Amino acid sequence: MGGLIATLQYIINQSPSHSEVDVVIARYLLTHLYQENLTINDIADGCHISKASVTRFAQGLGYDGFNELKKSYSLTFIEQDEMKIDLMATEKMESTTQSLRESFDAVITDLDHFNQSIDFQSFDELCDLIHGAENVHIYATLIPGTLAEILQHMLLTAGKFVEYYPQLPNQLEASKKLGDGDLALFISLEGSYVMQKDLTLTITRSSAPRCWSLKTQR
Repeated sequence: MGGLIATLQYIINQSPSHSEVDVVIARYLLTHLYQENLTINDIADGCHISKASVTRFAQGLGYDGFNELKKSYSLTFIEQDEMKIDLMATEKMESTTQSLRESFDAVITDLDHFNQSIDFQSFDELCDLIHGAENVHIYATLIPGTLAEILQHMLLTAGKFVEYYPQLPNQLEASKKLGDGDLALFISLEGSYVMQKDLTLTITRSSAPRCWSLKTQR
């Protein structure tokens, strides 16, 4: 992962380490991806800040100014197209893998059994929940945190704003803000809500009516 989206993702994930203005601009850009003819006035007006603040933000990321930042912003269109190509390649690979499984069923009995046990309907339901949620928050600790960042990056690239904070204190703070239309997404090795007690209880007792758990395979 790389490019402007990954940089902005890092800023919002590590928000306590960045200025409030930087976080506001990063959130604005991530929630307005793939906008044609983005201008410095659009960002300034949308964030209720001065154009000078936008310029300083760009320079803080290592650009000479806004125009150079805008060039990186335009490359996000290419990044989205690349992700689509990757997904198409994965679909073709899965088709080939399925054919191999059928041909060598005696050799890969265990893998075939696992393949048959996947509940694709649950994945469809999860996609619908993510699409319809006002805000999506991912919660994960330790090893699953890497998967959380990958999932977050893919959803941000697809145009869905998703929040994930690697540090537990920041996750606890975010969990207190869950509302009725929000989705709390857990990623854990056990496939359950049981991670960190305080975090789990805060989320399950929140007004957000929808929680989901993704189980990773060890």
